[in-house]
Amino acid sequence: MNPPAEPETPYAFAVPTDVRVPATRLEAEIARTTGSVAVSSTALHTPGAEASGRRFVTLAPGQSLSWPTPVAADGVVVRYSYPDSADGSGVDGLLELEVDGRAVANLPVSSRYSWAYGTPAWGSTDVWSAGPSAGSPRHFWDEVSLRLASPITPGTMLAILNPATSAHPVLIDFVELEPVPAPLVAPPGSLSFADFSPAADGATDDTQKLAQALGEAVKQKRVLFVPPGRYFIGSVEMREGTLQGAGMWHTHFTGPRAQIRFTGGRVTVADFALFGETTKRNDQSDEGNAFAGRPADESRVERIWVEHVKCAFWVANAGEPRGPNRLRITGCRFRNLMADAVNFCNGTTDSMVDNTEVRNSGDDSLAAWSPAKGGPAGARNTFAHNSIQSPWVASGIALYGGGPFRVIGNRVTDTVTTGSGIYVSANFGAHPFRGLVDIADNVLVRCGAHESDWGGPTGAFRLLAADQDMTNAEFLFRHNTVSAPLESAVSIQGPHRIGGVRFDDLRIDDALVGIDVRPGAHGAASFVHSNADQCAAPFRNSEPHLFRLSSTR
Repeated sequence: MNPPAEPETPYAFAVPTDVRVPATRLEAEIARTTGSVAVSSTALHTPGAEASGRRFVTLAPGQSLSWPTPVAADGVVVRYSYPDSADGSGVDGLLELEVDGRAVANLPVSSRYSWAYGTPAWGSTDVWSAGPSAGSPRHFWDEVSLRLASPITPGTMLAILNPATSAHPVLIDFVELEPVPAPLVAPPGSLSFADFSPAADGATDDTQKLAQALGEAVKQKRVLFVPPGRYFIGSVEMREGTLQGAGMWHTHFTGPRAQIRFTGGRVTVADFALFGETTKRNDQSDEGNAFAGRPADESRVERIWVEHVKCAFWVANAGEPRGPNRLRITGCRFRNLMADAVNFCNGTTDSMVDNTEVRNSGDDSLAAWSPAKGGPAGARNTFAHNSIQSPWVASGIALYGGGPFRVIGNRVTDTVTTGSGIYVSANFGAHPFRGLVDIADNVLVRCGAHESDWGGPTGAFRLLAADQDMTNAEFLFRHNTVSAPLESAVSIQGPHRIGGVRFDDLRIDDALVGIDVRPGAHGAASFVHSNADQCAAPFRNSEPHLFRLSSTR
């Protein structure tokens, strides 16, 4: 029986109708190559499990791969895996980029920001071992980006070579191509960071100058505009106002401690990149996060590119009384992380992540967690039209208590271990779920896991009543598509009771198991207009006296 309806409170943001067009991807396995094309694999602790589509190409020294380019582009991103050193300190190398047989650039590659080993020590100051002797490797992949001096045109042959002089093989997953927009001009009336004479060379410390410029911009009530350049910074406090770059391909903040720390005022940060140098996960500090602290309500994070940090933004830490309201994160790309990309935590409410790409996160890519010992429960948060790829641990999108929620129009591909494409869980000491949890129009491709920390496989969609009953909310899954899940399209786990669950128009393609009710689950769920009956095992429920499934066409 569904819980009584609560009075409906409008969401702060409408679900956007404009959907960001992704870069054009060229998968390595479809290229012309003198290398070796790997067979598809989902085996944990192998590069294939974390690769796009579970396949890649190995280039020994002297080998190459090439594609005819389908689009005009001058922005190139290469996803690769480079072998680690025997002591785990990392190895550096180069790849060569050719256009129509002409060398145009060297691409620096490294194993320094990938490779984690051993059993994770969650909650510690160093969750993963950096030593290969700990075994059980994961986090194999990294990326390098380059803006070409001249755009390539459709039909041009683009090639990647592992030089014959290289001492190591390299794995290539894919190349992405995109046109780089011209640099943005300074907004009218803005204050330019150039007036503070930063070095902008990516090596000289510009931290104090950026802090001074932000302070002056607040005094003058002007936008601080940061022209194209590479600015080496540490952690910089931002009290309020707007920090505006010239575009994520043009304005770069870099450094091992690069961070923008919000200190309570309303902020907008937009149109720049922040590339850190984080190589370990410290769960007791936000030092390795791109954005930290708590901004005021109605703050915005727009068109930001983040790599090589722990989290892009863990919104509201345990020491803060509550998260912000009406925070919007939009049009961003968060890649190659040691933990979550975004976590709406401790009462973050009426907030949204939309049109954002998350790739290679080391925990849930997008999460909303409402710990009962933190702030109040989060409510009316939205994840809409995001592209999530290859989290190397955990799920694409995860909801842990609170609500209502909307999870609308997202695409999640290639989850690896202890996670699902979309995960709804009464776990980690969270507030109870409440209201309508509306999960609609999502596409989950090759999602789920062969194993989980709660035992057994996980589905592309997963519900888990771990700590308490999930009976005070309505869980509505409508018009979703699951393709080629690792185990099942849907898995349901106890040991507590789950109710108010309805799947409406669930489309399943290439799945052995449709609905998997794990042993010990209690409660009920209904499936309406689902094609689960076309799976080899439509419904797997070993204890129907504990969990009731109903299905109608």
